[in-house]
Amino acid sequence: DGDIYLETVPENELKFYQKRGTKRKKLIPQYYSLNDRRILKSVRDWSYWLDLSFSLCGVRLGWGGIIGLIPGIGDVICLALSLWLIRKATGIDGGLHNSIKVEMTTNTLIDFGIGLIPFVGDFINIAYKANTRNYQLLENALLNHYPNHVFSETQVLVDSNHNTKMINKDSITLDSI
Repeated sequence: DGDIYLETVPENELKFYQKRGTKRKKLIPQYYSLNDRRILKSVRDWSYWLDLSFSLCGVRLGWGGIIGLIPGIGDVICLALSLWLIRKATGIDGGLHNSIKVEMTTNTLIDFGIGLIPFVGDFINIAYKANTRNYQLLENALLNHYPNHVFSETQVLVDSNHNTKMINKDSITLDSI
């Protein structure tokens, strides 16, 4: 499944009623500062709500896609929500690098511009998922912000190409992957 918000529950954490392959929200690493964990969780939850809340005939869409259908004002509301998420993301400890802010803003403006095309633009927006792209940029920025973390247990990392990598307690740092 290509859902970057979910991870498979490890077998040793399964409840008696869960079967192998059960999914849960991806855990936020505990070695992030409290502020960074709060921001990442908030951006994750809002991005999911805006981009992936529903499944309709096999197509994942969120409230952003529905709001965007409102002529004229819908795309402006979605733009405002997306810009608010970017502003929230800049609150991480140490701030967000300018190149990442530019990339996030570009994603949002592309989403807005496409949404201005009547009807067809709304369907392209549903597929583009700018908020999910921005969440992934924030998640990767935080992984790079904490490069020297020593792992105390097994961690699952997801890179920008959705490849997963298991890192266990024998690994020294994120730099070693």
